[in-house]
Amino acid sequence: MIGFIGTAQCKLDTKSRILVPAKFTKKLANKTLIINQWFDNSFVLFKEDEWMKFFQQPLDFTDLNQQNSRQTSQISYEMAEELSLDSNDRIMLPKILCEYAQLEKEVFLIGMGNRIVGWNPEMYEQQRKARDSQQIEDLRHRDTFSPQRMSDH
Repeated sequence: MIGFIGTAQCKLDTKSRILVPAKFTKKLANKTLIINQWFDNSFVLFKEDEWMKFFQQPLDFTDLNQQNSRQTSQISYEMAEELSLDSNDRIMLPKILCEYAQLEKEVFLIGMGNRIVGWNPEMYEQQRKARDSQQIEDLRHRDTFSPQRMSDH
């Protein structure tokens, strides 16, 4: 079964709720969801079973001696909250995550297989432009795309 794919832009109402698009709700209906902070000031939404697979790997006690392991474990849980779709297919985003992701009026959602990632649309656009610029720059420096190399074929 294909997971979450595609993008959607949603309005954030005054109660910090978003209407989840139908292409995502089909896979979220009657499920407990976990929302949590994610990378680069975004948030992530998992179905509970997927979150369990992703975050609840057995901890090795030797890992607890490593600062990075302890911090990763803490980040995995400190802002996590359970939620579910209401009768109108909305979810209420926790205030702390709205602040973390700098959400104001809109939320940009990206389906990424087993999860949905949510962004402030302007911040996402900045990230996307930076990523695209870096990919173009990387291609320019690859030997396989040099003019000399291309003329050899």
